[in-house]
Amino acid sequence: MEGEEVELHPIERSSLDLPPRRTPGVPIGKILALGSIFVLLIIVMGILFSIRKTENSSSPEQTPTPITDFYADDHNRYCAPKAKVQPTYEEHRPIHLYNVTIWTGTGETIVGAIQLKDGKVFNIGTNLSPDSLPGASQVDGQGRFVTPGIVDMHSHAGADSYPALWGNGDVNDATNPLTPQFRVLDSFDPEDMGLQMILEGGVTTSQILPGSANVMGGEAFLIKHKLKGKTIESMRVPDAPRSLKMASGENPKRVYGQRRGVTPSARMGSAWLMRNILSQAQQLNKAQQIWCQQTQHSAGYPVDLSLDGLVALLRGEARLNVHAYQVHDFEMLIRLSKEFQFSIAAFHHSLEAWKVPHLFLDNNITIATFADLWGYKTEAYDGSVYGPAVLAKAGVQTALKSDHPVTFAGDLMWQAALSHHYGLSQYHALASLTLVPARSLGMDHRLGSLQIGKDADVVIWDRHPLQLGAKPWKVILEGTVVVDHPSPVIPPPSTVTSLLNAVGNTSCTATSDSYAITGVTLYTGDKNGDILQGITVVVREGNITCLAPDCSTQDITDLYEANGGYLISGIVEAGLARLGLQEIENDVDAMDGIPGGSPLYNIRALDGVHLGTRHVSAAVAGGVTLSITAGMGHVVLGGAVSAFGLQADFVREGAWQDIVGLAVTIGAGSKVAASPANSISGQFSMLRSYLDSNATDNSMLSLYRSGQIPMVAYMHQADDISTLLHIKKENDAKYSLNTSLVIVGGAEAHLLAQQLGEASVTVVLAPPRCVPANWEQRRCNRGSIGILHKAGVNVVLGTEDPGSSRNLRWEAGLALDQGITWKEAVDMITVNARKAFSLPMSIITVGTPCNVVLYSGDPLHFGSEVLLSAASKNVLCHPKQY
Repeated sequence: MEGEEVELHPIERSSLDLPPRRTPGVPIGKILALGSIFVLLIIVMGILFSIRKTENSSSPEQTPTPITDFYADDHNRYCAPKAKVQPTYEEHRPIHLYNVTIWTGTGETIVGAIQLKDGKVFNIGTNLSPDSLPGASQVDGQGRFVTPGIVDMHSHAGADSYPALWGNGDVNDATNPLTPQFRVLDSFDPEDMGLQMILEGGVTTSQILPGSANVMGGEAFLIKHKLKGKTIESMRVPDAPRSLKMASGENPKRVYGQRRGVTPSARMGSAWLMRNILSQAQQLNKAQQIWCQQTQHSAGYPVDLSLDGLVALLRGEARLNVHAYQVHDFEMLIRLSKEFQFSIAAFHHSLEAWKVPHLFLDNNITIATFADLWGYKTEAYDGSVYGPAVLAKAGVQTALKSDHPVTFAGDLMWQAALSHHYGLSQYHALASLTLVPARSLGMDHRLGSLQIGKDADVVIWDRHPLQLGAKPWKVILEGTVVVDHPSPVIPPPSTVTSLLNAVGNTSCTATSDSYAITGVTLYTGDKNGDILQGITVVVREGNITCLAPDCSTQDITDLYEANGGYLISGIVEAGLARLGLQEIENDVDAMDGIPGGSPLYNIRALDGVHLGTRHVSAAVAGGVTLSITAGMGHVVLGGAVSAFGLQADFVREGAWQDIVGLAVTIGAGSKVAASPANSISGQFSMLRSYLDSNATDNSMLSLYRSGQIPMVAYMHQADDISTLLHIKKENDAKYSLNTSLVIVGGAEAHLLAQQLGEASVTVVLAPPRCVPANWEQRRCNRGSIGILHKAGVNVVLGTEDPGSSRNLRWEAGLALDQGITWKEAVDMITVNARKAFSLPMSIITVGTPCNVVLYSGDPLHFGSEVLLSAASKNVLCHPKQY
């Protein structure tokens, strides 16, 4: 700038012997001096250049270097083929596992041995010598079954952790329906307590997916359950292909449309959002391809991180997993895939997939579904337990997955066994947890089967893996034993089955006035009695009139020849299923509804019951004939618990009782803002006040005080149960009462087993196989049945989902592993509940109304079917399962 003095460093000024600085103005002498310096510098540089040229005069003349492309490094980075990542394995002592039956996963079964070395399968065969693997640890399988490690291709473990709290719920970022750029890797908590529990169920690999709140939820990643390192990097599978998550159907439109009034509020909104952003990704992909084809670049590589995953999908570098339930959802996604030329690796959940298997065969799409989770929303209503078998028989690649924590991933083998019961072959049942998901994930070169060179992920089972109650004896992960349970070898149950022969004009109808069931194996419900063989049961006008081997059947209208089938009392659902009250959980129009306010002294659950629904029919087809339930909602003082039969056309045409219990709910679910119920202490205050109030004649409080009905407390937490026991004892002493108490839920009841037994409390465990799903259930114990029973507690098994009520008999079968006898287990789903609620028909005996179910075999094991369900005059043969 004109008139501005040039500032020099003090050393430079002194070395040039310049005159002292003067201001203002710039004298002509100084300008001449600076010019001289500039000329001098040019002369010096010229001399130096001449010297350098003289030193190199013997070298040949060099070609001038062309101008370098500033973006050349970017070209190599973005356009060159990416180097394949190689997995690494830790060194461990080799293992020689012998005396086992090995299901390899390829359809081959080998009775012999398998050798594991350096994290991989080293050898497998019928006559492997231990000496062929020097230094190996020798493990005698004692005839046990071996499978590959389970691969769960749909899990939220680590992102939706146990116990569920706001602070650790990181599976959905529901701030925008389009978040393909988000990575669930960045939400994953490697210290989720569920990860170890899942591993103990035989799961060695899990795909961790974002949730389904968003139309595009983000990027998944694959883990091995290598928990020793306690870091994400120690678990992550680095060579797994990239994997994306999208969601169609109800979830996005509920989260954004219903709750926020923004797009999508309908399926067409979700489809448009997908098409629009895929179009943007398509344009970016073209721009990147053009850039890579150029040899010189005037601008940098086009990058948009928000579209990076979608561009990878369009290039075939990422696999797509889509949350979709119904046929029109499948078709919409397939249309999109053809429009934008990408592949769909798998549809997840897919409860209507069994209707259209050709869609998936034609497009090479895997179906990752549930064995038996259905009905909780409209798009899940048409699921079928036969779905996996239908799909597999049609040739569709069919996987079973957990959606953990929606279902507990450690129970995946239960899902496979259940599907096997409903027709899925042994090969396809085991492949649905191993080879099929591994193939869909692009990891079948390492996972899913036991072959030489593949990962040494091995599960050794305590019984046949598709047998009820199968649990890992040992789990080996990349050649290291990571689970070791000291359990005996469990032999298979009897597989004898019987057929039903029904004769008579009114047989198998609701008007069978007189009938006989012959040749049954009978358990009356009297645990002191024997299990009787070859028994005939005669029923007239709905009541049992004869129970003996030689009952006369001459004047009987209808005859049912059982040929040795098992006859027991009808199963009672007394848990949290709300059978008849909620048909579709997420749709208020398909349920009784949630009453507002509290207390609700006069509400009776029976008044909201609707029979003839799919959930009720499925329960009946599973042997359930009676429901005991409170009304909907989690109201502190919730009115009357009711009991009713399930086989009638209308609830008051069958057996029913309006009031069998006084409903009380204590816990987090009962908190109501701006009311005393907003705290646990406030809830107990409300209960104390109610118990101290005046009781009018025939009121529920009067019936409770007189001992005619129990208090039925829906609760889980041990401290709350302890407080309730204290209040009951205090109130009984104050008014000289002798009341009874039933706890429903009871996840932590085992911690008070002794106190509950001494107080003669009934505990309805719902569900029987609990998990630490939330804070109130964080101390649950899967051995609760045995602990409570040993303490003298009257144990009843219930469910918390109407769709799983049909599985109660198998929940009783699982109790056999906890020191429970067969008869005691049957009692837990039949007579124990009737006794707790003082209901008739506690045992099968002459003079009582008929309420029995006939099974083709042992009702507590897979393989037996319901042949007949008789409730008074209503006889249902071969009830249809959904």
